[in-house]
Amino acid sequence: YHITRNKGAALHFHNASPRVENCIITQNGMYDGGAIFNNATATPSTPTYVNVLVTDNDTFQNASAMYNNNSHAKIINSTFYNNKASSQYKELYNTGSTQIEIYNSVILGESYNITNAMVKNSLVKGITAGTNGNLDAAITNATDVFITLTSTSADYLHPKGILLNAGDKNHYPAINANSKDLAHNPRVSGSQIGAYEYQPACTLIAPIIGITPATCSTTAIASITNYSPTLTYSISPSGNIDNNGVISAIVGTTSYTVTVTDGVCTLTSVVFTIAPVKP
Repeated sequence: YHITRNKGAALHFHNASPRVENCIITQNGMYDGGAIFNNATATPSTPTYVNVLVTDNDTFQNASAMYNNNSHAKIINSTFYNNKASSQYKELYNTGSTQIEIYNSVILGESYNITNAMVKNSLVKGITAGTNGNLDAAITNATDVFITLTSTSADYLHPKGILLNAGDKNHYPAINANSKDLAHNPRVSGSQIGAYEYQPACTLIAPIIGITPATCSTTAIASITNYSPTLTYSISPSGNIDNNGVISAIVGTTSYTVTVTDGVCTLTSVVFTIAPVKP
């Protein structure tokens, strides 16, 4: 496919302010500004990029990731990594009246005219650490901040180390319980840096239900044998669970399940019933 323009092989915006979200922009090549070109001739454009991964793009001259001319682009919870250019400026190239904003993002490579950008809670080469929650820009080794660099892994470019809990959820637009990262995993806290939210390993064990058999005077008693007061439990379709894991207000012949959560993952018990008083 032949593209006649010389900037922005994947995205080329002129006097436009789109919102680009949940995108992977990769393996694009162009003479200048390989992947994304944000351009304005009069009023600066304000494109917004959220949960975007820009990686493995190439250009003959500058900024294989993003070239901004008179653009007030916003970059939020995004990752720029391993982009290549013939010049030293591989990630962002900012000209004209460009004044971009970068929040909760990782940009490891060199950028041109980055010092005037508004950067908060990010790891951006060329930006001083300790100001506005920004991290040590001297870190250029990707293995220090990403779980793996293997693109076929489920943990590819997922954050670790200093990126964890270093963001600010207030920068993420309208974050709520349904917000997702680039991999469609929950934005658990919204405080991670980059396109992917750190997903803690689930260490929970599903509730184990023990049944004390019914007698001639009492119904069977159900309890959670691995109950922990630090976890949150619920019972379906109805019932009560006390502070010792004993289950009450349930009736014989009805099927029940107990669910437990630690705020990260949720597990459910096997279905159980209790026997009524023996005749």
